[in-house]
Amino acid sequence: MDLPTKLIIAEQEYIEKNLQDDNNLGPEDHWIYNAQYRLISTSAHKIKELHPLKTFAEEDIYHMQTLMLLPQKDIYFSEQQMGANVFLEGNSTAYKMGSDDPQMILADQGFKTGRNYCEFIFETEPAERSIVIGICLTRSEFYFNFSDPKGFWGFIPSECKKIGYNEKGVLEKKEYGSVCKIGDHVGILMEFTVKGMNLTIFVNKVNLGIAFSNLPLQTYYPCAILGFDSSKIHMQHQSYFPDL
Repeated sequence: MDLPTKLIIAEQEYIEKNLQDDNNLGPEDHWIYNAQYRLISTSAHKIKELHPLKTFAEEDIYHMQTLMLLPQKDIYFSEQQMGANVFLEGNSTAYKMGSDDPQMILADQGFKTGRNYCEFIFETEPAERSIVIGICLTRSEFYFNFSDPKGFWGFIPSECKKIGYNEKGVLEKKEYGSVCKIGDHVGILMEFTVKGMNLTIFVNKVNLGIAFSNLPLQTYYPCAILGFDSSKIHMQHQSYFPDL
């Protein structure tokens, strides 16, 4: 039995027991499976992050070990990792002023394990490469070159293409996804496995399929590329997983 199933059963038993004694049990007392979380096992000897889709046996979970669900902290744009012409409104909305060259802005946290999802909202039309969404490795240069997107993998909504180097080191610019417009939500799902990291893009919770698979196991930052003067994008602080 996988860990989420085991936890759901345990939670249901807890709710049924407490409903008999306390009719005020509210939604805040429930574990929402689609919420982002990290599953941690503790013992006297080690603290270990668990893969939520593996079994107790596969993760060597024994009697008397403690399991903890740790919520993901809120995610924002980084004030330190952005192009010279990119500006922020309240750490959650990025916009471009005074330049039409592509410049990047990264999230304030990266991910290297587990299953992680974040979501952006287009506040201007993503036409003609004015907004591109994806993930990248940490960097010190925030100008972006579409001909050589080193350390970047993502989605160009105006062209319905994915862009990035695949697991063989070959640059891909292939048809992918659908046309987006102002107000659309674009989600990024990073799933880390023993073989590598798989990247999937969602538009308004619709799964576009795996864009890149088995990328090297490194730390990846959600990011946006703003191309035109006045381009604008919002990052959600917390996002629920879409139905997978």
